[in-house]
Amino acid sequence: ADKKSSYIWLIDNDIIADPKALIELLRIAENNKKIKIVGSVNYYFDNPEKISFCGSIIDWRLLKFKQIDKKILQEFNSLIVDEVSGSSLLVKKKTLQKIGLFDPDYFCYYNDTDLCIRVSKAGYKISITLNSKIWHKVSNSTRNISGFNNYFLTRNIILLFKKHVKLLKYFYFLYGFFLYYLPKRVLKTLINRKVHDLNYIFKGLRDGLFSNPQSFFN
Repeated sequence: ADKKSSYIWLIDNDIIADPKALIELLRIAENNKKIKIVGSVNYYFDNPEKISFCGSIIDWRLLKFKQIDKKILQEFNSLIVDEVSGSSLLVKKKTLQKIGLFDPDYFCYYNDTDLCIRVSKAGYKISITLNSKIWHKVSNSTRNISGFNNYFLTRNIILLFKKHVKLLKYFYFLYGFFLYYLPKRVLKTLINRKVHDLNYIFKGLRDGLFSNPQSFFN
């Protein structure tokens, strides 16, 4: 009980956790004092055997996210990563006292990435463990809100790199964003026949570039 009180287990409201999920997170955290965040492997709720996310590495040179190969994780059971999902992560209380809580400017999406980056910058490590499993109803709480995902995913990835890279790198990110990310999101929206969502994509673009965190709700 004393060990558990030293940690905070952050979970989404749309997950089902394996009975041993928390115990396995604690096991990793207690075995390596440099690890301050441990994340669970996310499985699809509608497809319980399929992994939806098992951590990623951030390539700061190319400014890209590289998802962990599921086969490698299955071989080692736990790995040091740059990012885990906020749908289920264990974090040391003292770490949050040092670096702060989730940045409220994000509201959702990439707020967990931002937290992990700040932990890494403070000199600590993040881990993911295959033995801690959750089943995530991905976007279940937001999918019926028109434009929500497109707005925040577009806006927040801009906020993330604006916050964590130097100016020259930020311009490099914007080059790739306009060349690949934005056209891909627009095309996906059109394929899904959500033409009305295009307005939210470009609203997210505007608010990301000019750092307006409240526009969606105005």
